Amino acid sequence: MYRVLVIFTIYISWLFSSFAQGKEQTVRVVTESAFPLQYQEDGTIVGPATELLEALLKEAKVSYQIEMQPWARAYQSALTNKNTLIYSIARTPEREQKFHWLGEVMSLDYYLFGLAGDSEEITEQALIDARIGVIRDSATSEYLTSQGYKNLQVVSHPKQSIKMLLSERINYFPANIASFNVSCRNFELDCDKIKAIYKLKIPATKLYFAFSKSTEKALVDKVKLAYKKMQPSYVNQSLVLKSVKPSSAVTIN
Repeated sequence: MYRVLVIFTIYISWLFSSFAQGKEQTVRVVTESAFPLQYQEDGTIVGPATELLEALLKEAKVSYQIEMQPWARAYQSALTNKNTLIYSIARTPEREQKFHWLGEVMSLDYYLFGLAGDSEEITEQALIDARIGVIRDSATSEYLTSQGYKNLQVVSHPKQSIKMLLSERINYFPANIASFNVSCRNFELDCDKIKAIYKLKIPATKLYFAFSKSTEKALVDKVKLAYKKMQPSYVNQSLVLKSVKPSSAVTIN
C-alpha cells in the first residue's frame, strides 16, 4: 500500500509539473519608438536594443511578445501589470523601488535645448521659471519636477517639443546631446535655430531592461541570471554601444 501511495504521489507531481510547463506564461514586453535603439521598420520592432533584448530572453528561454506604445502608456503598463518587461527605461532614484532592474542597455547624458539666437543669460533661477516641454512620465520630467521646475509643458512625443520651441510656445526641452540631428531629420523639421544650451546637473542616466514590480520572483531571477551569463561577451561590448553613433537619436525616458 505504501509503495502504491509513493508511486501515486510521484505521478501527481509529474502531472502538475507538466501542466505548469505547458501553461508557461508569455512575457509581455512594452517599449516606445526611440530611434535608433528601438523602432518599427516594415511593421517589425527592430533596433540594437531590441536585438539585445531578444538575445537576453532567448538565453533565459522565455517566450515573449513585444508591443510598441507611446511612452506614457508603456510606462503605466509596466507599473501596473504582472510579468511585464519594459525597455529602454532610465533608472532614476524616483523609479528605483518601482521596478525589478534586469540589466543595463547604455548610459547617456542629457541637456536642455533652446533657440540658438536667445541672448539671455542662462541662470538656474531663469531655467526654473522657464516653460519647458517634457514627455509625460519621462525621467527628465520626474527630475525637473523634483528640482522645483514650475512650468513644465507635458507632451506625448519629442516632435511636439521641437515644434513648440520653434514656435516659441516653450523656452526649452530636454534631450540627449547625441540625439538632436537625427531627430530633426526623422521629423523633417528645420532645427538650425536650436542648440544645446545647458547640461542638466544630474549623473549620466543609464537605460535598462526592467520588469514590473509584481513580476514573479522566479522569472526575474531567471532573466537576471541570463543577463549575467551574457554580460562578458555580449553586453560589455554590446551591439547597442557599437550601433548608436554620436550623431544618433536617443530619447531618454
